[in-house]
Amino acid sequence: MVSLFEPSRSSRPLKEAAFSFYPQKKDDLASILLSKDIPVTKKGTPIVVGLFGRRDQGKSLSMTAIARFLKNAAIAKGSDLTVLANYWVQFASASHPHLMDELLQFPPWAWDALLLVDEIAVFVSRRRSLARDNVMFSAFLQQIRKRRIQVIWTTQFPTQIDYDTLTQTDLFIEADRTPDGKHARLFVFDYWGQWSGNYTHKVWPPPRHEADRTVWLHNLDKIWPLYNTDQVSPPTWVPGRDEILAQEWRDDQYRFLTVEPEEGTVGENDPSRYEKHAHPQGIGQNGPDQRLIKELGNFVDADGEMRPSRVWQMLRSQSWIKELFPHSNDFYSWLAAHGWELIRMDTGPNGMIARRKQ
Repeated sequence: MVSLFEPSRSSRPLKEAAFSFYPQKKDDLASILLSKDIPVTKKGTPIVVGLFGRRDQGKSLSMTAIARFLKNAAIAKGSDLTVLANYWVQFASASHPHLMDELLQFPPWAWDALLLVDEIAVFVSRRRSLARDNVMFSAFLQQIRKRRIQVIWTTQFPTQIDYDTLTQTDLFIEADRTPDGKHARLFVFDYWGQWSGNYTHKVWPPPRHEADRTVWLHNLDKIWPLYNTDQVSPPTWVPGRDEILAQEWRDDQYRFLTVEPEEGTVGENDPSRYEKHAHPQGIGQNGPDQRLIKELGNFVDADGEMRPSRVWQMLRSQSWIKELFPHSNDFYSWLAAHGWELIRMDTGPNGMIARRKQ
């Protein structure tokens, strides 16, 4: 486990610290903490960190930078760190907008990872404290110790977050980036007094002058190409959420951890990765398989090919399709199991074709 913010528990206040990906000057080496300096251990308890701040204050940038820093730290020690994100992250093992929906089901692949959640208020709004997603996410946070999952989330307005999520969060951070976006100052608050021993009543959100630690992130321009938060994140209860996400995400941006290719055989963007987890779902001539096969006949061109992403967009609003395929990768897996060859032609939103196997 790699943890940047959790020092040894003691009654002493947290000390000032600074870290960076690359030293700005040669004579700055002594004052800058590099990735290789972070210890990697199997001991320790996963923690939850929440970043808050106004728009364009560097919350998502800082969260991505921290994840990159910790992953580099693990690699430097001959290990690795599995990063999961609900927004596009270049170095993440899984990043897609349905990630939170999957994690709340405690899938078997969700172990020993760092979870990045952008705009968490979409999932755990205080106004919907009894909603299913709120209750399930709180239960998920309570169980992360057993799954060894660390969590970092962001929000613009911490007062709008469900109280159960706040009480499960160990450290809060206010992000404040510099005007050029290359540096960010993080005000770290041990709000519950777990490390500082300060259990006195505090205002919420905490003011900067009460920060227990100040952390500087440097050279963040190296992180700019590694993430993208331009996609809209509609709340889970909004009608037509899948249609909105389809407009915001390209096929090549989805990265799933549920369908892992055989080692050394196919790449993570190779469509053949769907074949490993392809499972037939219908039985008999009148089952849903036969119905879908008939439907697909309407989309096949003269060459015996079709664009599966377009087919998915057209069919997924139907209730029986939703029951069969919760997500698009389930649909692609079904195609692979029923005689279709998935071929990536380009990186565009409709860059994959499905062709009948000979």
